Amino acid sequence: MEELKKEVEELGKQKREDEEIHTLLQKKEIRDIFQQHERSLKQLYNWYCLSAHHSIGSLQMNSLLFKPFMAFANDFMINPTIIPIRQVEFVFKSLTKSQNPPDGKQVSLSFEEFEEALVRIAIKGREILNQIYNGKTSENANTISQALGKMAENDNGEVRKDAKAAQADTYEKIDQMTKNTILGLFYFLDLPSEKQALCNKLQELKNCKLSMREKKLRNHSRIFQPL
Repeated sequence: MEELKKEVEELGKQKREDEEIHTLLQKKEIRDIFQQHERSLKQLYNWYCLSAHHSIGSLQMNSLLFKPFMAFANDFMINPTIIPIRQVEFVFKSLTKSQNPPDGKQVSLSFEEFEEALVRIAIKGREILNQIYNGKTSENANTISQALGKMAENDNGEVRKDAKAAQADTYEKIDQMTKNTILGLFYFLDLPSEKQALCNKLQELKNCKLSMREKKLRNHSRIFQPL
């Protein structure tokens, strides 16, 4: 009986969080940012959709499967810099939990669900993304240093103090996420607006042979180049 009660409470909590996230995603200031980056995001999304088609022979070319989604998070170093890999997995599963694909098909993300996935990542990584935004828009060396320090902590796993929390799919303080958090995410992704430039970047990430340490160092210096 107690377990059933906990399960009902958890489902209620998830429903409330989903509603809050959907409301947040429809805010004009948030939609404006996504519309500004829509062309680049669609190119990014299609790239990873097609990467699954070429690698495993999938016929689901118009939706984003789990492995390509995780590859995106790895290529752009969302894991480990913004959130841990387990939390990236939770984001995908939270958006596909109600799907019931026909035989031979896998659960996947539409483009709109991919946008929501980015919002969910931003909620989970709100603190560091706010620091990235502050560091990117400030000329204060101390602000930039703090952001770099926070990124280094996450890269090295130094902030994973609560192992239990890291294994739970939580979206805390949704109401504290602002457009600056989303802007921090787009500064972090650093998507070129020009089609060929983005294609070159995606190809470079695919072919990257750098060690994880070299990737981290390059990522830190790239993000805080002058606007």
